[in-house]
Amino acid sequence: IMKYLFFLIPFLAKAQTIILLDSLTHQPIPSVLIENEKGELLTLSGEKGEVNLALLGETAYTSHLSFAPKKIIKNKLKNGQSLLLTSREYSLPEVIITKKPYDYTCLKSYIRTFVYSENTPLYYTEGWVDFYVPKKGRLLKYKIISLRCYENTKNEKLIAIKKGVSIAGSNGLINFLTTNYFPLDDKNYKLIPQEAGNFSISYRLQDGAGTIYKKGNRYSCTLNLLFPKKTKEGSFAGRKNTIHNIELYQEFPSYSDFNSLEKTDFISYRYLVNMDTSYKKKTINITSISEIYPVEQTKIRKEDLKGISLESFYGGMLHSVYIEKFPELEENIAINIPILQSLIGKDLTLIPE
Repeated sequence: IMKYLFFLIPFLAKAQTIILLDSLTHQPIPSVLIENEKGELLTLSGEKGEVNLALLGETAYTSHLSFAPKKIIKNKLKNGQSLLLTSREYSLPEVIITKKPYDYTCLKSYIRTFVYSENTPLYYTEGWVDFYVPKKGRLLKYKIISLRCYENTKNEKLIAIKKGVSIAGSNGLINFLTTNYFPLDDKNYKLIPQEAGNFSISYRLQDGAGTIYKKGNRYSCTLNLLFPKKTKEGSFAGRKNTIHNIELYQEFPSYSDFNSLEKTDFISYRYLVNMDTSYKKKTINITSISEIYPVEQTKIRKEDLKGISLESFYGGMLHSVYIEKFPELEENIAINIPILQSLIGKDLTLIPE
């Protein structure tokens, strides 16, 4: 990690940068999406919250599930200037606990997924899903209540990409269900107590994997899942992938006991992956984001599932599901993403059931 910092310092000295900070903790915010008015992804903030001004147009916007969007006007900024992002507030999910032994925790959740290809919105999905997280094992089951799935049908470059085999034909939900499981219970990660009830996170006894900061009525946790590596190489379905960023961001209630935390105790969840994928010498960049907002948590037994049809098959979701059941979003989870949502009905078209 120190080698990386020594490399980063001279880079920051040359580039014109700003730093994004949490308005409550004044800690840097990594992996904030920086978009233009067309919804195109210009860049992500770095590990130390840094944003290269050279990559921005005259006007840009921030996007992150835990912070209110902020408009950035380039010519009003100075090199090295800090921008404070205001934290959002969420109501805690209702928890229904039974004293009886249980087999699953049911999370009634609002979910969102975003997929950008070559920095342009490719897919967007929002909806309601009941997740059944097993007390033992990792066989996640789920019941889709309602999904609205959108795809970009206007961008000619993306149309060509989708017709090719260099990208999987999926709106991103499959990626979330198969690879973005709930909080990691990997014993390689350890919490190191810091001042004011905060923690740093080490991986295999090497500090620098992440942080946990207390702010208001919740904790915010940022975990770099590539650490200590800078990139990760792999292959899937004939494609070669180079992963540049995997970040897990979660929020927990302020009363959380991190020594006995359960998989489903989070208030909000965000999983971000940025990668280059190649097929037959053609390479494209993909950024995929998954978010969850639980509204109710219930402990249940297997016998309580009789008559409930659950899914565990992880096929691609290429269409909307039960649109007519889509409930009105409650105010505490109706988190606006104004730039992306402004594209719905224009560049982003609803995929029918």
